[in-house]
Amino acid sequence: MKYLLLIIISMLSLNFYGQIKTDAKQPRKSIADSLYENMSSEIKAVRKVRADSLNELIEKYSKLIEQNPKDDEAYYMRANAKQNLANYIDDATLADNYKKRKLIYQDEINDLIEVTKLDSKYADTAYFKIYSRRTMIWQGIKDSTDKSSYYLEKAVALNPKYTIAWVHLANLYYNYNNDKRAIECYTKVIELKDTLFAIGVYQKRAQCKRNLKDYKGAIADLTNATKVHRTHFNFYNIYFDRGLTKYEIHDYKGAIEDYTKAIDLVPKYTMYYYYRGNAKFKAADKQGACLDWSKAKNKEMIDRKWVYVTDTISKYCK
Repeated sequence: MKYLLLIIISMLSLNFYGQIKTDAKQPRKSIADSLYENMSSEIKAVRKVRADSLNELIEKYSKLIEQNPKDDEAYYMRANAKQNLANYIDDATLADNYKKRKLIYQDEINDLIEVTKLDSKYADTAYFKIYSRRTMIWQGIKDSTDKSSYYLEKAVALNPKYTIAWVHLANLYYNYNNDKRAIECYTKVIELKDTLFAIGVYQKRAQCKRNLKDYKGAIADLTNATKVHRTHFNFYNIYFDRGLTKYEIHDYKGAIEDYTKAIDLVPKYTMYYYYRGNAKFKAADKQGACLDWSKAKNKEMIDRKWVYVTDTISKYCK
């Protein structure tokens, strides 16, 4: 009986392995395949009508451009129609879908470039949209950074009150470590007093100031951030960042207070205990430091490096 069971199990295993090999030979379906196959005929029909309508609009603006090659509004509106058309591509494969979208976006960019060549009221928005489309095509590749900043700089030069362009420009410089220019751009956003974009501006400007060792300026920004961000989902990060900054200038008492506020808001973030333990140790509170370190995980990601908390405890908490 035992041998019979082993034979049956072996046969089932062989059959299962054979099925895996058969399945492996079949081309795997992409997300786009599934979406397209599961789309109802009614939805497909509605999407086709919308795509046909956009193609008609594109043709209409093309005729206007033929009649007047300097019709900036026709170029701008044709670009908008192309942008919308990219949302109505229902090719069966993800690769084909992406290729067609990329071509449409490039066509849109070409129209927007024509807008920027003309004395157009849409030029500032055209520059911003060129940046946006390039970002979508390049998907954040670093090689496109200089060009991205070029288009955004053009947008804010034409329209100094273009808040969203200033925000993107500041974030671009922030991400690529041009702290001085990022600070200038974040300052412009703050001066424009648009509360919609206030989230993160003080905090990021503070980070840039920290990088430039302007710790007092960073603390001032983070203090302002606590007044702006009271309903923001990561409000605790502001206190944590301010704690880090105070620690840098050896204000260990102030750092402990800020770490404590962060811990009160999110007790589950055990790495905060590790940082507060460090501040307590520097403030000559060895017992408090050891207690905090014991609340951290055995292994924590600290400053983008893994730290074994047990090593710290065994070294200082004997």
